[in-house]
Amino acid sequence: MGGAILWLVPAVLTLALLVPLIELVKSARRKSLVVIEPMGTLIKDWHIARFEPNTEAVKKLLKALAGVNLSSGSLLESVIANSASQIRLKSKATKLTLLRYEAIGPLAEQFVVEIGSATQSIIVGPLSQLTDRVDDEKVDQFHHLSLLAAEHGLLALTIATASVHNGSKSLVKHRLEGLILLEPILDRTVLPADEPVRFLTVAPLQFALQLYQELFSAGSHFGLNAGELTTLAPRYAEADLEKAVVIGSADLQARHRVLQSWHGHFACQYQTTNPEDQDLPVK
Repeated sequence: MGGAILWLVPAVLTLALLVPLIELVKSARRKSLVVIEPMGTLIKDWHIARFEPNTEAVKKLLKALAGVNLSSGSLLESVIANSASQIRLKSKATKLTLLRYEAIGPLAEQFVVEIGSATQSIIVGPLSQLTDRVDDEKVDQFHHLSLLAAEHGLLALTIATASVHNGSKSLVKHRLEGLILLEPILDRTVLPADEPVRFLTVAPLQFALQLYQELFSAGSHFGLNAGELTTLAPRYAEADLEKAVVIGSADLQARHRVLQSWHGHFACQYQTTNPEDQDLPVK
């Protein structure tokens, strides 16, 4: 009996070494793929193209929001801080006290603030990620402007507000205040010289796809809104993921799924500065 166990030990050790070796060989045979979250990497900065409507009230709201303690380090908050630094007001910005905040979309956040004795909810993000919290007759107009901005390479961020009564934490409907149209300032040195690139991003699909087409102009490019992954049958979702070069509005769960899928076909390298991405399966 002891002899049989001694005989099995080398076989078990050989198998234990062989399995990772096989995986290593498989990985070496896969083509490389550079996956980029453009926000915070390829897009190094933002320039305010314009406000819609171009009113002092919208500018003051953004400036005031940037003045509170935004400390989560999220991609959206870095955009807010950068944009607000470019604003020059005719009068002093209102002072806000941040009570709480939460992420309500891949690139959307809600800030509950105190203004004097009143409590207000401010939501910021792409309109497509805010629609369930907005009740305003201007929704269609803002949606059209957001799509038009994306076609011209601009990111449209919506600001909407609502009064919060008696400290309520329930879902409240917000009134649209305005759009901030932002032009990305690019650092093209991030792009690899001779490796294929795909975008996996919290930004809206239309904006990200337009950016991809500007950088990689040859041929047509297929993009996918991450929300569609939950509505497609698994085999159709995998087929779309295999051919998609841009995945937009991707939350953490979607990014995890996409990277797992792409990692089955490619040796992936993921370039991101999003603090949420530190535990994703591909670095």
